[in-house]
Amino acid sequence: MGFDRKTEDFLYEAIQTRDFYDRFNLIIRDFKELLIEKSGYKNINIGANGRSGGYLVLYYNRTDNYADQTYDEDELQEMDKWEVKDIYDLLKEFDKLKQIIKKEGEYLVKHYKVIEEEIPYTKMEKVMQAV
Repeated sequence: MGFDRKTEDFLYEAIQTRDFYDRFNLIIRDFKELLIEKSGYKNINIGANGRSGGYLVLYYNRTDNYADQTYDEDELQEMDKWEVKDIYDLLKEFDKLKQIIKKEGEYLVKHYKVIEEEIPYTKMEKVMQAV
């Protein structure tokens, strides 16, 4: 995504925190809802892939079978120009999400630090008790 080294190092630490996932999942969820509302695309999903979830991935399928689909040059040439334009427009919108996430990463590195904190918790567990 073009982060500088300081931001990239921070994000590799931050990605191990629940706060990071909560924050970015909210951004992605809201963007996906707006994209569906704006474009009418229902068969899209946005997720992370790669080591430590380091790649943002747009999943889109033109059919209703919800299988992940990629398009190679031959397939794009077989589509009519409106289908190709739809895919192009969807990718342009996806680029906006990448820019939002990049700005969020730059904001976090300026305003937060990652610390280790001991968090005690009580766990409820079923056990057998003699009667």
